[in-house]
Amino acid sequence: WGHTEAESAAGFVSLMSGKTITTEMILNGEAQQYIDEISPVAYVDENTPYTICGYGPKDGVVPVELKFKLFEKFEQCGVKYEYIEYPNSNHLMYSDLDKSQEYIEKVLEYLKKNF
Repeated sequence: WGHTEAESAAGFVSLMSGKTITTEMILNGEAQQYIDEISPVAYVDENTPYTICGYGPKDGVVPVELKFKLFEKFEQCGVKYEYIEYPNSNHLMYSDLDKSQEYIEKVLEYLKKNF
């Protein structure tokens, strides 16, 4: 999850999963099942639809480097996707209005083409 300390990881997984995750569970691998339950990567397969992803590199909630795991899984499963980076934004992606417009246009383009 991008945390360098097991305690931080345990707190993050606890928060996101609603389960009590201890540092020991992180260290011994017992927490992996809970990590998988909250990770979008665990839900990607050959049936995953085209996906538009937006990330802000200043995100303090989801470590930015996790996007590469998601993109790798998309590629392994043959899922088409697009990535839009919001260079000045955090998790809420509100500091790059031009990128928000680009994202909206991509979504509308997809909807018009497929629905």
